[in-house]
Amino acid sequence: MRNEKILIDTNILIYAWDQAETVKQQKAIDTLEHFRNQLYLSVQNLSEFTAVMMKHRCDPEWLHRTIRQFAGVMNILPLTQSEILNAIKAVNQYPMHYWDAQIWAVARSNGIDSIFTEDGPIGETIEGVTYINPLS
Repeated sequence: MRNEKILIDTNILIYAWDQAETVKQQKAIDTLEHFRNQLYLSVQNLSEFTAVMMKHRCDPEWLHRTIRQFAGVMNILPLTQSEILNAIKAVNQYPMHYWDAQIWAVARSNGIDSIFTEDGPIGETIEGVTYINPLS
């Protein structure tokens, strides 16, 4: 797994900041640090992270800095029309919700080997993309 590309799902980002879940927080932080040179995000992840943090009334300046920090240490992948269409197709072929399928489609189209998440079919590989729960 040393040179593989890894897409980080939103829940891992949120746990890294969630002081209420200290065990998961530490595992999320360790994951981000250990795999730092291999990590990718979708713009969807940034959007979801932002929405959750705003819901919890975090400081807007902190949120700006954090999003810029993510962009400085991880590659941010766009979401294309093709990926949306592939996500729709995946929902009908595989047991996943649309938003999870969209993350999968971004990973697949960008040659990303693994999605680190707490959601989805953990341990399974779908069209070359493996789901791994680094918090377990």
